[in-house]
Amino acid sequence: MTVPARQALEPLLQAVRTQPQWRLPEFVELGRPAWGDAMRGLAWGTGTVIMLSFLASAGPAEALVASAIVLAAWLGLRRWRGRRSAPLGEGRPDGGRGCVVEVAQRRIRSTGLEPSVQWLLEPAAEWSLGRVAFEDRPRQWHGWRIELRHARKGPVAVLCTVLHMSRAEPDLLALDALVDEMAQRLEIRQSGERCVPARR
Repeated sequence: MTVPARQALEPLLQAVRTQPQWRLPEFVELGRPAWGDAMRGLAWGTGTVIMLSFLASAGPAEALVASAIVLAAWLGLRRWRGRRSAPLGEGRPDGGRGCVVEVAQRRIRSTGLEPSVQWLLEPAAEWSLGRVAFEDRPRQWHGWRIELRHARKGPVAVLCTVLHMSRAEPDLLALDALVDEMAQRLEIRQSGERCVPARR
């Protein structure tokens, strides 16, 4: 799902606070800032004006060649972007990948994967939730993974990835609040660093 950065985690946080069962998507994708969309619109508008000016003064053969080049470039760009930036489960709320958390049973099971995997968080003292920052420079992605960890086995699953594309600003306090609430409701520990260090 793609939503504005400051509001991205609020629906998920409300579900974790109030629902007996949560569905965590594989990705929560933060939207780009509004100024980024404005700059893209300006670039497309400028390119369109230049192309129309060229077509008005060009002959039929030149216009056809130029149109074919622009169309091929546009299709190539769409294909390249689709390969690198289509998170699994995106746009498929009913069939996408992720996990379902049953709070009372303290059980987590994967969805959209074959075969499905599940974890029973017993005894509770052996389980924890943690946050891990990551960066994928070629794709201009960065963000945080919410991990399920076991005291002896270490990290066993990524429950959800908060994905920031390009210069989208994360709401780290909201991310900390989400992990805090998840751990509290599941009655398990948190391990590792917080996104925003606690004040002393």
